[in-house]
Amino acid sequence: RYIVSYALMNTPGDAIKGLLLQALRRCAGIPLPRETAEQIRTSSLDWTTFLKELSAHRLSGLFAHALKEDKLLGALPPKPARTLERARASEEQTCLRSLSAFWQASWLLSKAGIPIIPLKGAALIFLVYGKKPVRPMSDVDILIRQEDRHEASAVLRKANYYSMPHIKNRHRWHGMILHEAFSRAGIDAVSIGNLIGRIVFYRGDLQIDLHWNPIYFIAGHPLTVENSRLWEESEPRPDIGENVRM
Repeated sequence: RYIVSYALMNTPGDAIKGLLLQALRRCAGIPLPRETAEQIRTSSLDWTTFLKELSAHRLSGLFAHALKEDKLLGALPPKPARTLERARASEEQTCLRSLSAFWQASWLLSKAGIPIIPLKGAALIFLVYGKKPVRPMSDVDILIRQEDRHEASAVLRKANYYSMPHIKNRHRWHGMILHEAFSRAGIDAVSIGNLIGRIVFYRGDLQIDLHWNPIYFIAGHPLTVENSRLWEESEPRPDIGENVRM
């Protein structure tokens, strides 16, 4: 409820808010109400505003996929239909690339006997979206045990990933400059990561975030995660990977 409220907080107009909420629900597998589907079929929407809000909340690809499943995408006016189809294809490509990075990281860590728990977008792919490549993901977030952080980092480096501490910055190259400065000072990424509970690994355009005791902020508010409880209550998911728990 909090996430939905946050997503709708700055959305103009009650009608658009209602439609955006229906889009969120449909993306999570809840069927569209008959009146909403009829509204889409009859094209009686302010498509310019609605598409803008879908894009602002990163829902364009997800909603386009849902409309395609419901055989409604073809009922849209040509311009919105093309916009949503492009978004769907782009998100699918990005998601498949991120999923590929997840499978590879899972396999590498599994060979080293390191258990993992998918987080954030990676978790939602399996828990909510039924492994469909429709969840926007720019990186892959994986939780590991704190005692595995050094070995897990070594495994990814051996696979030609390079690491840097997760430092909040506007552009990746800012982080690279900071990483070089820390390296010259003899401070490695794992040591810095110990302060914030995670390290970012890159290889080409792939990004893997290893978390072990992360600090999260949502709308400026800190979010505490009980990692020990996550591990205690997680269950093996061999259908996803030999070392995967959820």
